[in-house]
Amino acid sequence: MNAHVAYSGGVESNPVWLEPKPIADTNLTASNQVFTMSYEQRALDLDSLSAPDGHVLTGLRFRNIGGHINLEIQVTPIQFGRGQLITDRSVWIANDNTPASQRPRQLLPIIMPDVPTK
Repeated sequence: MNAHVAYSGGVESNPVWLEPKPIADTNLTASNQVFTMSYEQRALDLDSLSAPDGHVLTGLRFRNIGGHINLEIQVTPIQFGRGQLITDRSVWIANDNTPASQRPRQLLPIIMPDVPTK
């Protein structure tokens, strides 16, 4: 017999967009807040990231790892019945697989990249 658990509840808060801190527009190439792509560093890692059960997505950011633009998500546990986040237990999740890893990423060849449907 399979038991199914149904959760009812909601997050009762006023969502607010947090504005990022401004980045000075002088000498952007030396800034650690800006990633400038080059011929040697132009890879974008396509990952499927998901939150564990009982968690919700609360953040998203990009980072430079080994010359690749890599996606990270922040997940936070939630108490469904009360709709409250447990913010002190938030964690960042990413796929840290790099060319130096035991299982390096594989190149996804894009044939005819100028055709949007490809």
